[in-house]
Amino acid sequence: MVRSIISISFDEDALKLVKQAEEICKKEGKKFNLSAILRDVIKQHLIKFVTGHGDGNPHSTMDQFFNEGFIVTPALARATNSEDIKKYLLEIKSTPQFAQIGDFLTTWATLYNAVEENKIL
Repeated sequence: MVRSIISISFDEDALKLVKQAEEICKKEGKKFNLSAILRDVIKQHLIKFVTGHGDGNPHSTMDQFFNEGFIVTPALARATNSEDIKKYLLEIKSTPQFAQIGDFLTTWATLYNAVEENKIL
């Protein structure tokens, strides 16, 4: 297991709560381990955050793409130099990201062509 040491600062109110929790645990004969408590709480919040985001960014949903000023794929849209694009694709060719980009582009190209040809209404 890899561990990282992270420094956390508390304001006065939080420090008072920590001291109170230490006193309660001492009275009850329990061990007070702030590090373990924080680790568990942070882990639960991170799990909730990561699973809540799923595969995308909830702040960039499909309904926002109907705004003419909003670019759907900003990173792909900014890439206009074919040599840079080719270099990037060759660098990632053996990674899962390469297949994901291929699937993404295939889906969009297929749907774009179908809409352009009036096959999808």
